Amino acid sequence: MKALFGYIGGKTRISPQIINNMIDHEIYVEPFFGSGAVFFKKGYKKVTNSDNYREVIGDLDYNVVNFFEQLRQNPDKIIEYLESYEYSEKMHQKSKTINEYYQNANNIQKASLFIFNLLSSFGSDLNRGFAYCKKGRNNVQTIKHKIEEINQYKDRLRDCYIFHKDYKTLIERFDTSKTLFYLDPPYKNISKYNIQKENEFDYTEFIEKIKNIKGYFILSHYKDEYILENFKEDKYTIIDINHKPSIAKGELNKDRYIKEGSNECIVLNYNPKDVNLWTGEEYKNLKKTLDKRKNLF
Repeated sequence: MKALFGYIGGKTRISPQIINNMIDHEIYVEPFFGSGAVFFKKGYKKVTNSDNYREVIGDLDYNVVNFFEQLRQNPDKIIEYLESYEYSEKMHQKSKTINEYYQNANNIQKASLFIFNLLSSFGSDLNRGFAYCKKGRNNVQTIKHKIEEINQYKDRLRDCYIFHKDYKTLIERFDTSKTLFYLDPPYKNISKYNIQKENEFDYTEFIEKIKNIKGYFILSHYKDEYILENFKEDKYTIIDINHKPSIAKGELNKDRYIKEGSNECIVLNYNPKDVNLWTGEEYKNLKKTLDKRKNLF
């Protein structure tokens, strides 16, 4: 299944390439969750005992964490609010996280306003301008379709841990020899990430921390000197990804093209050719399993 909404730096288009190189694992941790494109696409491990597999998602952005917590706990209320919102520039303005209307709302309302803002913003860019067009995607219909899908995402989230914590805390709590961390931090020299406006990201500390992980990691970034200098290919595997990240547009040169050297890549602390790879269930199979569980009670 795809992410419910687009998000800055999201991995919807390249998630299959990331998942194809995932090592098998018993604990999955995603500390920079955003829209959760990789999490939702990767499926769930088929186990006879649910104690043998667990998933952990987290983000420092309160708005992201609150949305997924409320999506899991109160999907019907979110649907109710979304169905009551008119698709208008006025409503879009009210839904911005910097707006007093949003800040005074309760957590369920904030979750509803958050996704409404993303779905009604140009480029799914939070707090950006109101999206409308003469041709192509009909934004009003898109929101209606998303509302119809919400309960599927509630089911997918039901068995995972959700944290409003930084990556360091989640590594300390869940690092084992059978843990896989998917790491998608703010890209170096890119200032578009919302959370960076409040918290400056320490890349030196980040590199040091993940190099000491006991388990396994996959790191997403564009391929540049920062990656090549810190992850020598005799110890790490660097895989080129067939995609050029839109997050770099307008930041790397004046012409809004991606300059040479900014291609996406993933860095792994293992060689996928030498390990057992991930074989998670597709969500459609997971849904059948969840439906069977419900019938037991």
